[in-house]
Amino acid sequence: ERMVGHWQNMLEGIVANPDARLSELPLLTRGEREQVLVEWNATAAPYPRERCVHELFEAQVEQRPDAVAIASAQGHLSYRELNCRANQLAHSLQKLGVKPGKFVGLCLDRSIEMIIAILGVLKAGGTYIPIDPECPSERMAFMLQDTQVFVLVTGQSFLDRLPECIPSLICLDTDRHSIVREDRSNLLETCSPDSLAYLIYTSGSTGKPKGVPISHANLCPLLHWGYEHLRLTPEDRVIQFLNYCFDWSVWEILITLTSGASLHMVPLDTVLNPQQTLEFLAHHNITVLHATPTQFQYLVGQGQKLDTLRQTCIGAEKLTFDLIERSLDVLHPDCRIYNMYGPTEATIMATTLEIERSNTERYQDLGSVPIGPPIANTRCYVLDRHGNPQPAGVPGELYLAGDGLSIGYFGQPELTANKFIPDPFAAGARMYRTGDLARWLPDGTMEYLGRIDQQVKLRGFRIELGEIEAVISQHPTVRENVVVLREDKLHHQRLVAYIIPNQQSAFSTGEVYQFLKTKLPEYMLPSTIVPLEAFPLMPNGKLDRRALPAPSGTRAAMEKVYVAPRDAMELHLLQVWESVLGVQPIGVMDNFFELGGHSLLAIRLMAQIQHKLKQRLPVAALFQNMTVERLAVLLRHRGDGLALAVDTLVPIQQGDENIRPMFFVHPVGGNVFCYVDLARHLGTHLPFYGLQAHGLDGSQELHSSIEEMSSHYIESIRTVQAQGPYLLGGWSMGGLVAFEMAQQLWAQGQTVDRLILIDTHVPGEQRLITAENDSELLAAFIVDWGMLNQVQLELVDLAQIVPEEQLAYIVQQAQEVGVVPPDIESSQVQHLFDVFKNNLRAIEQYRPHVYRGPITLFKASESLGEDPLSTDLGWSAFVADGLAVHQVPGNHFSVLRVPNVQVLSEQIKSYLPVGGKHEANS
Repeated sequence: ERMVGHWQNMLEGIVANPDARLSELPLLTRGEREQVLVEWNATAAPYPRERCVHELFEAQVEQRPDAVAIASAQGHLSYRELNCRANQLAHSLQKLGVKPGKFVGLCLDRSIEMIIAILGVLKAGGTYIPIDPECPSERMAFMLQDTQVFVLVTGQSFLDRLPECIPSLICLDTDRHSIVREDRSNLLETCSPDSLAYLIYTSGSTGKPKGVPISHANLCPLLHWGYEHLRLTPEDRVIQFLNYCFDWSVWEILITLTSGASLHMVPLDTVLNPQQTLEFLAHHNITVLHATPTQFQYLVGQGQKLDTLRQTCIGAEKLTFDLIERSLDVLHPDCRIYNMYGPTEATIMATTLEIERSNTERYQDLGSVPIGPPIANTRCYVLDRHGNPQPAGVPGELYLAGDGLSIGYFGQPELTANKFIPDPFAAGARMYRTGDLARWLPDGTMEYLGRIDQQVKLRGFRIELGEIEAVISQHPTVRENVVVLREDKLHHQRLVAYIIPNQQSAFSTGEVYQFLKTKLPEYMLPSTIVPLEAFPLMPNGKLDRRALPAPSGTRAAMEKVYVAPRDAMELHLLQVWESVLGVQPIGVMDNFFELGGHSLLAIRLMAQIQHKLKQRLPVAALFQNMTVERLAVLLRHRGDGLALAVDTLVPIQQGDENIRPMFFVHPVGGNVFCYVDLARHLGTHLPFYGLQAHGLDGSQELHSSIEEMSSHYIESIRTVQAQGPYLLGGWSMGGLVAFEMAQQLWAQGQTVDRLILIDTHVPGEQRLITAENDSELLAAFIVDWGMLNQVQLELVDLAQIVPEEQLAYIVQQAQEVGVVPPDIESSQVQHLFDVFKNNLRAIEQYRPHVYRGPITLFKASESLGEDPLSTDLGWSAFVADGLAVHQVPGNHFSVLRVPNVQVLSEQIKSYLPVGGKHEANS
């Protein structure tokens, strides 16, 4: 019926004005036009127009001077104390010349001093510019120079991070003795409502961030609306959760301090750890939380009750019904939930919807939770490309108008004129083109549908992809590039840069990445760089973004040498990293953040480490230990994770629980990390377990024989698979032990479906070192150790070193080339050497018997200087039911390394049961 009405309106418009352009013809009825332009935008409401933000705070100081205004781990300040400290700083700033029109940079961490600095600048009449201490120096320098910052307020610990172009400085810690001597009284009439309160930089499509200035007159109506609508009380306790460079933090801080509630500062470590955040909320009886949907889902995902919260405000990203449904299970029944929307240019917030528990069903058919109707003194228009209002249900670009609208972009008149345009529906007013796609719903709320341009939201941050592209294009080896936001199967969003290299220059993804790190903040760094010969195009010659190839899922192209795990701790950590990042393989030297990790994935990583390794670490530990190697060092030194190193059964690859697992036995060195690449190439669906030797850490007795090892290993594999048929195998000595395990399993009435030996000699077929001279055995140990880890140790003749110092010398050399972790001690290597000697003796003593099942032998095609004594390595005499022998590329050590392991794995796959499924009788 509505469409028929629109058709009739258009026909009447043609008759009335036959010369009009199609875009000028009326579509909406008078009633519809009145509804979307006037009725749903009737938001005018009174507020104190002559007040400045700091005056609203001072009013609370007068009403409740002794109430707690702000608290942190270092203590708390009452409203009176906070006001006096801010006044003292304001007087200091005024003496330096700060007044309306002067910009004051703030480079501080989360602390009471940060809040004092914000209030102090506002009281002095200046405009504060938040600068993240972790921001690249070049970006800091741009912001300081772009605004000609008059004074920078910081702390002594941040001075070494600041660029050379710093203005006058106030260090709140070292200058405290002079600041505290200043007047504690309020400053009078330092600025007017039209004065700028703050300027925050957002991502810019031109390659440079753009500054958005907001005045006291923009802020006051928002704060008054919040005071009236959200009804915060002096009993409320608000957590200061958001980064102060994120404009929503302005709301979080100032709505608290202008409502008489108390603001509780939370350390960054706690913010980055959902479990610690939950404990903080409960311990401090927090009643109000502001968070992005991504942050909120990490908290909800812990499954713990959030009983103290009476109000939860969610914004900055699209909010899903799934998250709301899950949150209802953990929030108190009386907790009010708000979905909030608004760009920086419209002063933080333009629309809000309170989500009523009893009424969520009416929106269930939508793609996301509606963003609500406009707040007080804000107008919303949904317009087509010709500027005509769209009726309810029809998408269009969202335009915002009202008292919260910024004056425009600082120092960019052309961009301001393009984005801040005359409001055709209100004489003399302006409106802002958001670039957001939205539509009115029949009840006067709005649904957010996405973007109409290249701007994206990632972890709450607004990012112009064009800015990243512009920075990448500055690198001399880049000819063309395009950046997109992709979502993988694990629903991780990440930035991917596709680059066509300049043919005249040597291109390196690692070099480009390091270049970007000096120019972009962490949240804008591409997690993956993909070189291409050409971009995919549509028939019209335009770039086909949808046809850009997905990153391979392999480790990010940062061109680092892959180093495999070297002990159980590193292996367990690698498995967690690969699960969280969705990237493989990852080496122990790879940097978490260069692989696409970010602060929110770091939260997930630490949660999984706590779950799997039973060790709790603060997220900040990852920022100081960004590789598996360094994180493993940290965990070992804590002393509570060593049990991982002595478990016989090592889950190298979890795989699909419905697939029958494969068990591979350690070689002579006792460790099973040689099988990591093999397991991966056999397919990540296949559960793959390694059986490592007793005594690797010196806490267990060594097995005296192959038979004793086999008996113990059978007990271990039965904890995973109680009954046969089994899939067994091993490389070198591991094949020999697997052979004996198969013998014992058959004797116990169990079946072995497949027994795989990789370059395993029958005892006597290969020459083993049996001398008791440790120097001679150490030489063999070095060969086995170094070759296995793809590094040849360059050692002098051990005979030149006294026996007591030989082992320490080996450890030092091995650490220098990365064969072993840097924190390993000689005593630990001694345990490994003891296992090596013990296993050599066990091989010498073992006498195999004829096996009644089939054996598949994979023999290395290259010798290590000695001709093999037989083509089947001696196994024909011990197999009754058939021996299949295959030659595979590589020598005894390199057969398990890339690229040879790829050929080996394909050969092994042909012998595995189809799909590897458990049989019904299993």
